Amino acid sequence: VRAVARQGPHILAINYSTETNDSPFDFAWCSADDPDTWVASATNSAGSLTIRESNTELKCIVPLGSGLAVYSEDQMFLINYTGAPFYFGYKVVTSSGIGAVSSNAVISVGRQNYGLSRRGLFVTNGSTVEQIGVAEGIEAYIRENIATTEYPQVSAYHNIKNDEVVWSLPINAAEPTEEIYYNYKTGAFGVRTGSISAFTESSTFDNAISGDTLGNIYFEGTGTSAQTTTGETRAHDLGDANSIKELTSIRVGKRGLGNPVIQIGWGEDINDTPTYTDSFTVNETFKEEILRTAGRYLFLKVSANSPTDTWELTLIQQEFDSLKETLRSLTHNVSLIPLSAAPINPFDGWLAISDGTGSGFDGSSGAGLYRYNLASTAWVHLG
Repeated sequence: VRAVARQGPHILAINYSTETNDSPFDFAWCSADDPDTWVASATNSAGSLTIRESNTELKCIVPLGSGLAVYSEDQMFLINYTGAPFYFGYKVVTSSGIGAVSSNAVISVGRQNYGLSRRGLFVTNGSTVEQIGVAEGIEAYIRENIATTEYPQVSAYHNIKNDEVVWSLPINAAEPTEEIYYNYKTGAFGVRTGSISAFTESSTFDNAISGDTLGNIYFEGTGTSAQTTTGETRAHDLGDANSIKELTSIRVGKRGLGNPVIQIGWGEDINDTPTYTDSFTVNETFKEEILRTAGRYLFLKVSANSPTDTWELTLIQQEFDSLKETLRSLTHNVSLIPLSAAPINPFDGWLAISDGTGSGFDGSSGAGLYRYNLASTAWVHLG
């Protein structure tokens, strides 16, 4: 997926790939309040459209007024919510002249977009477009010095406290080296040295947060902050939410530099805040930790606090998959309700009762108790 945005209860994605197709000119949306459902059906509101007028792949999507602006390299389209049964539609705003050089090159400020296209900086409200920075020489400076092969690294953000739109640019380099900033209240431009490569606007925090090419994290306007990175899994019920699972050991493989901290937690409900009772540091390429955590749902948290860490963890998902299959094998019970068809994906020794449909699970013995034989991959009639 090249970029995503939110519109009401829907998440929209542009320029995406599936297992079978690449869709560089398409945008898709998930069903309302259901980010896991993207395939349209009669029972949901998911869907997709192709922007057939686009002459290059879609690059960027950002809010604009009550809709969403989508940019290709030199075109702009406006997506609006239309309601059932089609949900979204689009229109061509400009067929040439403005676009986006990267997925983060355009930023929304109020009811306007500020962006960087191959032709320079611009501001638009969806009806009119104005080139900015031309008279000041900024447009020429960017055009003559930016590393065009590094366009994907261009990032823009809104510095609300200083009334600025800021673009981080790779100037004569393979990574961001300078920032162009524009005060939209005074109309003044400026240039400063900087290696910022990613931004997130202020929302939960008072300041915008940025990160540089060295891995440092900043609260814009306040300096460097300590970096702590944390990731937490969803609740794992291992295929059986009714049973309490006890985890007594876990194996973790690690590639790269750094010493991540692993925590194992539990909860009684899928929406519980996890209770973490065990933690350990992975300071080798492989570590097996003896522990004891039990609950209906298990959680895993990984954290690190060094900007130089490059580690990747392995084996953890295989551990959960193995636990799930083991639990599935051990907790199978005989169903007292006669079945019209044999259970799906049975294990060796599973028992089930046939109601006689289709002459039984083996096709000839009729109703009765059956046992699954893995060696012959067949259900055996017991009586």
